[in-house]
Amino acid sequence: MAIGTTLAFMMGGIRFSHPKMIIFRKVINIKLLVIFAGILFISFTLTGYLFNAIPGQHYEHKRSAMTKSYHAIAGFRNGFTCSSAVFSAFSEEMGLDPDTAKKISCGFGAGISRAGNICGAVSGAILVIGLKYGKTKQGDDAATERTRALVREFIQEFTYRHGSVNCTELLGYNLSKPDEYEKARDCDLFVMKCPEFIGDAAAILEKIL
Repeated sequence: MAIGTTLAFMMGGIRFSHPKMIIFRKVINIKLLVIFAGILFISFTLTGYLFNAIPGQHYEHKRSAMTKSYHAIAGFRNGFTCSSAVFSAFSEEMGLDPDTAKKISCGFGAGISRAGNICGAVSGAILVIGLKYGKTKQGDDAATERTRALVREFIQEFTYRHGSVNCTELLGYNLSKPDEYEKARDCDLFVMKCPEFIGDAAAILEKIL
């Protein structure tokens, strides 16, 4: 049950309890009592509508985003690359089975296979946008422009949150260099930082798709 509806019932139950109505009846004219009850009923109903219509929608959106983030992070913690974790969290609802999505996106993880390049979570997100909106018909330039616009919007939001979309800049270590990769692993950056990047990538996608 929605929070606004629950709140309205609770308020009504408290105000319209039988003992209280008996007490009110003894001290208030029946006509005034009916008017008073009507005002309370309207107030409680409007309160319920406001809670359902305003914060309720935001809550449902956040819950949905958290679900995608949860699945993406879970995929990463199960041993899949950051790019695969993000891409496969969305692929099935777009007609691509998760196993195939993981294969396609596998090499983009860890800054494109430890090349010190773009973050795998970002790459996975770009693949999601392309899968949903990318151009499939010759001359459909609108699809290309929409895809590019969404990619730019995603990168802008991700950069706003984390300062960069580059794996080396995000982690502070260049994974293409074996010694820096070992340092990043020893510092548990893949455990501490990467899930945050993956979760935010999924949340941003939920927001803009």
